[in-house]
Amino acid sequence: MFRGLDPGSHEMDLPGHEGVHVGVYAGRGQRLVFVIDAGRIETLESYIERVSLIVVFLGAILSAWFGWLLAAKTISPVIRLAKAVESLPLTPVATNLAAGHGRDEIGRLAGAVDAYQQRLVDADANERRFFADASHELRTPIAVIQGAVEVLKDDPETSAGQKSKLSRIDRSILELATLLEALLLSARGLPDDVETIDLHEICQRSLERITAADPERLRTVELRGTGPENLRGHRRWISAIFDVLFQRMLTASPGATWRVDFSGSGVTISQPVSTQTDAESIRRSDLGIGIVFVERLSRRLGWVLTQRISPNDGLRICIEIP
Repeated sequence: MFRGLDPGSHEMDLPGHEGVHVGVYAGRGQRLVFVIDAGRIETLESYIERVSLIVVFLGAILSAWFGWLLAAKTISPVIRLAKAVESLPLTPVATNLAAGHGRDEIGRLAGAVDAYQQRLVDADANERRFFADASHELRTPIAVIQGAVEVLKDDPETSAGQKSKLSRIDRSILELATLLEALLLSARGLPDDVETIDLHEICQRSLERITAADPERLRTVELRGTGPENLRGHRRWISAIFDVLFQRMLTASPGATWRVDFSGSGVTISQPVSTQTDAESIRRSDLGIGIVFVERLSRRLGWVLTQRISPNDGLRICIEIP
């Protein structure tokens, strides 16, 4: 079979074997024939190639999976710390986030957050002490002025014109005291104690306090309906809200008639437009009465206060109580 082959390399197919390599070497009367079956080697190479591709593919998938697990485990403390910081309330509170972490960089970051929160708590405590002292210092001159006005009003030598002016001063001092109370409350945090509140009763007493110097003004406010039942809240805060609100109402529109409607969802205060002159006044007015302190106190209580004004409906102040 191989005798007719010329010296050199040959590739031929034999029965049962394909791709056989034959090397023929001749010299000095000798002839050497080498037969190499490369088919098995090529089959083995193809097998190894397929196995290598499978190993590389599975290795890449396993490496990505293990990398994802390692990354998730690595950043999980950061995610826990981020969630803990996001859940902090708006008011300053002392935290101990570092206790849930080790002494690594995440623990140092948590400790920095704890230290910052503690500084906020200390600053808030200092601010509350300042407002408490300021409350006492500001109330003293207001009480002195009120006492002096009362003495002058009771003086028989005071004329009617002077008493009218003293009444205006008395009303202004009362409004100043009311605004001061609202300012101090808005600067403090909400107390922990709550009680059941009768909103209609609070409004009635607030109106009586404000109109004590001028009882005729009480007739310009009409209370209708009943307030939210089983309302739980802070009496001092709610009283301050309606003290300022009624004071501003009666001061902004002397002699005008106001209507206060109570419902299960809140309170609506309105000043109906009854004449063309009122409508023209509404068109030229701004957004209504200034109730910055009332809005701030309402937000702290979770109430929603809106103030709308239109030529047809007049001024409407709506307080939604969740």
